[in-house]
Amino acid sequence: MSNRVLLILAAGCTMIAGCANVPDESATALSERIKRDVGAAPSTVQGSTQQSRVRALLTQPLNADAAVEIALINHPRVIGAFEALGIARADYLQAVVPGFVSVHQMVLRPDHAGSTGLKWGLGLDLGRLLTLPNSRKVAAGQRASQEARATAEVLGVAMAARLAWINLAAARQTADLMAQANDSAQASAAAAEALYAAGNIAKIERDREALFAAEAGIAHAQAQAALVPARETLVAALGLQGEQPALLMDLERLPAPPDSPISMGDIEARVIASSTDFAMASGTLQAARAGQEIGWFASLFPDLAIEGERELDG
Repeated sequence: MSNRVLLILAAGCTMIAGCANVPDESATALSERIKRDVGAAPSTVQGSTQQSRVRALLTQPLNADAAVEIALINHPRVIGAFEALGIARADYLQAVVPGFVSVHQMVLRPDHAGSTGLKWGLGLDLGRLLTLPNSRKVAAGQRASQEARATAEVLGVAMAARLAWINLAAARQTADLMAQANDSAQASAAAAEALYAAGNIAKIERDREALFAAEAGIAHAQAQAALVPARETLVAALGLQGEQPALLMDLERLPAPPDSPISMGDIEARVIASSTDFAMASGTLQAARAGQEIGWFASLFPDLAIEGERELDG
């Protein structure tokens, strides 16, 4: 092969290597966004270290922030979101690397000839070369859309974990309150029964206390029953598996409501600016526009390429 061909190949390899050196910033940006929005970030540790952290959080009174942290470590949807980011990055690199140069070589050895021949060729995919800027726009739009989708997925897991914790904490406090009310109602009913037997109150007063006691007992039973689905919802929201659900024993109490109303300020503008739905739609639209231009060019110049071959007899 001639020196000129070797130089072309070396230049092509250098260009491809340079284009492939694209930093993977998606996972880092997602972690920073999650930490800013929910106060915790997906864990970068693996294996037994993750399980030790989850165990440590579950074996102490669980608060909302700890619930979110467990979900970000443990939930399969979070793991899948980061794996999807890796796939999106691989697709992006495949699209932006200019693999439009092809080189082939063939050794010819005829059956009834005393000499062999060498045939080599060099091809250039002009269509892909000319549409490479739009191909990069398509890949960038698809990647941006996938990043927004992964962000929405992880934020959804975090918010579901926080909401499930709030619901279970509220259900537990309600059950405790109903237990106290039931105890008081039963004591009042017993006292009323004793007073009625002594002739100190009328039958209607005794019956009223008995009715209150029955209603308190029903409310207490309903509050206790509500704990079961609330706990199972939290277990699912945290992605707990194996022995992990059994470790969930106690929760912190709900914080007291704020003394003053929460200022909404520019909440609407902030929600619009950080909307993952808008980001997904924007990335998809960018990819569709660039793809339309590529399709238009390909319809006018299908299989546009330059090829050259040379054959040498040995």
